[in-house]
Amino acid sequence: MASLGGERTDQYVDEMSGFRPEYILEVIVFISIFFIRYNRISNSKKDLVFFNMSLVFCAVLLLFMRFGEGGRFGWYFLMGIIYMLTKFSNTKKMYGRAISMFTITLSFVLFMRVTYSWSFNLIPYKTFLTNGYPSGAKWIYEQYEYNHLYTTDKFCRPVFFFRNRN
Repeated sequence: MASLGGERTDQYVDEMSGFRPEYILEVIVFISIFFIRYNRISNSKKDLVFFNMSLVFCAVLLLFMRFGEGGRFGWYFLMGIIYMLTKFSNTKKMYGRAISMFTITLSFVLFMRVTYSWSFNLIPYKTFLTNGYPSGAKWIYEQYEYNHLYTTDKFCRPVFFFRNRN
């Protein structure tokens, strides 16, 4: 069993390591958007913090472009990207609508990229309310499932405990 886990770990490392050109492409797109729309960033503390978070996100992607975990390290700073894209899209002028459509398209493309590239990690378990064994690799279930009763009954233990106040 341990060798099976070791083989899967080696396979995981092989799948998640190597040069990541999509990280560079994402950084180029985000930096381009930020500096094309730089005049819309005010000097308020909030805007500057989120702009800096966006820049740190791009820096993390560049620093970890050889490792698959770089994107996960950058998740903490993703709020900066979300805020800045929302700020740029939130205008009543005509180019604001174009930016809004571009933001929606960009978000969809990034979602599909993450879903496609991490698909082997995203589906190890079924949803919480679906009974039965998980659809992923069986060794993950056998090694990490701490309560096998959940496989047949998701409500096998009470969620809340109430004491009698006598």
